[in-house]
Amino acid sequence: MYAGTFTVTVTDAKGCAADSTIVLTQPADINFAVIVTDASNIATNDGSIDLTTTGGNGGFDWAWSGPASFTATTQDISNLYGGEYSVYVFDQFGCAGDTIIDVGANTFNIFMSGLTNVDCFGEATGAATINIENGSGLYQIFWMNQYSDTIATDVLTVDTLRGGTYVVMAYDLADPVNLKDSSIFEIETPTSALGIQSATPTNPTCYGFSNGSVNIVVTGAHNLIPITGPMGQAAKISLVCRQAVRHTA
Repeated sequence: MYAGTFTVTVTDAKGCAADSTIVLTQPADINFAVIVTDASNIATNDGSIDLTTTGGNGGFDWAWSGPASFTATTQDISNLYGGEYSVYVFDQFGCAGDTIIDVGANTFNIFMSGLTNVDCFGEATGAATINIENGSGLYQIFWMNQYSDTIATDVLTVDTLRGGTYVVMAYDLADPVNLKDSSIFEIETPTSALGIQSATPTNPTCYGFSNGSVNIVVTGAHNLIPITGPMGQAAKISLVCRQAVRHTA
């Protein structure tokens, strides 16, 4: 019989009757409260599940299964890799409950935290800095240029870079097969050397007038800086590598 309220009536051979109300109760369904600690990364088994089991008739038994042939019969489990864990629970009368719990695993990755481009054409003033997340702290790092030549190893920052495409690869020495990442980045540089393409003068219209001018076209530069003529005239030209330009008035 299911749980519920029942009325029973008893009648004897003489027609005498008696009745009674009977209530059948049932235990609460088996329920779970879960606290999960994710694994540090996909190669580390430091995750855990703190399970609280309620309902049923008490006297619980637990049967866990999970990744890498994991099994356990305790309520709480630890030393877990990231992945999906199933638990079946039976109380003292064989009532059952089950649930599936996911343990996360942080992703090992490198990211660019600083980048310095080259200001002047042909120079090697670029730099790059990386940070590494969710690893053991012991890394093997390779920096390579666009020709796949290794230019630095086992450092978080490289400098004296010329313009071009670079690759940085990092391996966690705790598990170099599963914990590895790479990043491609670009060091920008002017596409041509700084130079004055033309300087076109406009003479003053009359003796003693100061309405003359010089129009300068500069190539291979970026950003604006002010220049001043011999009598205090102000102008701006596109220029970064100042040492490459001479102004004469």
